[in-house]
Amino acid sequence: MPARMKKSNSGVTLMEVTLAVALFAVVIAMSAQALISFYAAIDVQEQRVEAMQAARAVLAHVRQKRADFEEEDDVYNWSGLLSWFNTKEEAGWTEFLRNTSGPNYLPDHDIDVTVLNMDGDAANAGDNPLEVHVTSSWSDLRGRTISVEVVGVLSEK
Repeated sequence: MPARMKKSNSGVTLMEVTLAVALFAVVIAMSAQALISFYAAIDVQEQRVEAMQAARAVLAHVRQKRADFEEEDDVYNWSGLLSWFNTKEEAGWTEFLRNTSGPNYLPDHDIDVTVLNMDGDAANAGDNPLEVHVTSSWSDLRGRTISVEVVGVLSEK
């Protein structure tokens, strides 16, 4: 066969190009899914940090407020402090909520404070020490409720 009649095999066939494009599309789709999942996990973690900071701020406020109910020599008026807790619980701890727009936004943010004795029952004026449970809950991007809890102990010395 003469040299000019030979067919050249140096080109790329349509099948090879189609296969390469399909493989590229699969890799891009998998990468995009991984990035979306990563972003969602980062977002939930940032919200968890914000909620935890709000709960810690409430607990710090409670510890500072305890000084207002000190009678003498580190003896506290627990009934007065428990009444203050009830008043704050009804008001909703609004100054600690992160449910306004902005970088610290937590949708449907709510803070609940429960005061218990060491047996896990509702605290009374004669109980010492007191367990303060601060629960911060909010809704994630999918509308699921997520919560974190911080527990502190208040006692007389």
